Amino acid sequence: GSTALDTSDGFGWTPLIVATSRGHIDVVKTLLHLGCTTIDTPNNKGRTPMYVAASRGHLSIIETLVYSGSEAIDTPDNNGTSPICIALKRNHASISEALVRLGSCEIYNPLLSEVLTQDIAESHENRESVATLHYLGVPLPDDETTYLEEYDEEAAAEVRFRVYFERSLMERCLFRLNRSQSKTTLRFID
Repeated sequence: GSTALDTSDGFGWTPLIVATSRGHIDVVKTLLHLGCTTIDTPNNKGRTPMYVAASRGHLSIIETLVYSGSEAIDTPDNNGTSPICIALKRNHASISEALVRLGSCEIYNPLLSEVLTQDIAESHENRESVATLHYLGVPLPDDETTYLEEYDEEAAAEVRFRVYFERSLMERCLFRLNRSQSKTTLRFID
């Protein structure tokens, strides 16, 4: 890769972070194709391209980063806010769901329940995000369950199926790919 692709400004913003923040998926793909090595490099606030994409609601960029080898799916910024937490705070339910589908382990972090509780206390605008994460298993405090008004078992089952089926499918494909790569040749099935 070229060093120009990996340079940053005084705030730590790389071309990849700038393209990500503006939602320019074609530029993100081009930078990665040309050998950009800053896929998980944070800016001065500790925000990686993954974090920026989650905060701005850019699903296609999140998927591109993951499929291109990003390992920052759960990497928090300097304030300790992870991509899934910022997606929740910005009411990007589909982003929160996608992060779990793509391998985030943050839903098992007890601090996420605290973020949900704080978010509930501060605002009632994030019902969809809170419900999505709750359906995926993030517990709500007992006194906050009324926040969701009613637990929609059908919606919960649909979210869980969609997320965990796709995640399982992706893991099986990656497992097969890793097994194939451990051999000297990689075969593609037509």
